[in-house]
Amino acid sequence: MGTLLLFLLAFSFSFFSTFSFSPFSPVDNHLINCGSSLDAAVDARRFVSDFHYSNPGTPLQSSALTTALCNGSPGSNSPQIYHTARVFRKPSRYAVEIKEPGTHMARFHVLVDNYVALSNFTVSDTLVKEYLVWVSQNKLVITIVPTQKGKLGFVNGIEVLSAPKDLIPDTATLVRDGEEKRESYGELNYSE
Repeated sequence: MGTLLLFLLAFSFSFFSTFSFSPFSPVDNHLINCGSSLDAAVDARRFVSDFHYSNPGTPLQSSALTTALCNGSPGSNSPQIYHTARVFRKPSRYAVEIKEPGTHMARFHVLVDNYVALSNFTVSDTLVKEYLVWVSQNKLVITIVPTQKGKLGFVNGIEVLSAPKDLIPDTATLVRDGEEKRESYGELNYSE
């Protein structure tokens, strides 16, 4: 009896785990290696170079306003996307094609502590910023703007990914004065 119970337990675990843990594969999956003439591999993902700005398919749209930097001696454990950076003197744009409208994640990678051109900057580690954005058009345009006139903006890598459809639910629980109330908000619309 114990062997049968153990078998049923193992079978039910493998059966339910097969259906509840399916890998997520985003429809839109744009990985950009900024400032590099080469593609980069990071965790078995391929970040495509933004260097060939004369190519109509490239995401970089404002190349005349930018400079590519390369770190000649990157750290041995430093991922490839942190070996180069794109520096912006004026507002510049990246544009990516969107296959499926909906919630997308825009992730920006920055590491500048080894670049002499930015020696007054005091970051000593990587900085990754993520934003969830609603995209209803077939193109997402990201504009990078230096924070102050005469200053520089920079980025090592950009990711634009479709978010899982169930990441942001259509319903939420409102808690007010100890009471719970469940409301449905339907589709969220943002002005663009």
